Amino acid sequence: MLKGSVLIRRGVRLIQTKLSLLGLLLFSSVPAVAQPPSEALVREALDCIRAEERFILGRDAGFKVGFNSTPSAAALPESAKQEIFQLFQQVADQVFSWQIVEPRFIQMYQRYYSRAELEHLREFCSDPNYRALVEADLKMIPASMQIGTEFQPEMQRLMQDKLQEYLLQMSR
Repeated sequence: MLKGSVLIRRGVRLIQTKLSLLGLLLFSSVPAVAQPPSEALVREALDCIRAEERFILGRDAGFKVGFNSTPSAAALPESAKQEIFQLFQQVADQVFSWQIVEPRFIQMYQRYYSRAELEHLREFCSDPNYRALVEADLKMIPASMQIGTEFQPEMQRLMQDKLQEYLLQMSR
């Protein structure tokens, strides 16, 4: 029971933090001709939220979940799946690594966040409770990706039906 109450408290803190961030974003005053935040400030924010880890976890978990949900993957031995995943990582590190996408994240943060918002995020980052929430959130990424696989077969079936209906209507 104690573990459940700890999880509930963490969940409440996570919601409070996210609502605080949302409030910050909604009610912060941004001058009409504001300069974008500096690259250094954006990098601090990306470090704070551990964006590189999030990116890699999401990228790799997305591949694993997608690959393992295919019918042909079920027939493969675990060792073959591991080798295929290693091949994916090699390709992804060449084409879709953090070093390659980081400049896009920097530009995106400079576009959507003000300097004041990122400075407030910096304040959150010094809070041990916030850091614990980030850590817990990182642990949930692979599990959250798995949720989608439960719905994938039904979505694929329905989408295929809808596409067939659409193509039939187009041919008339």
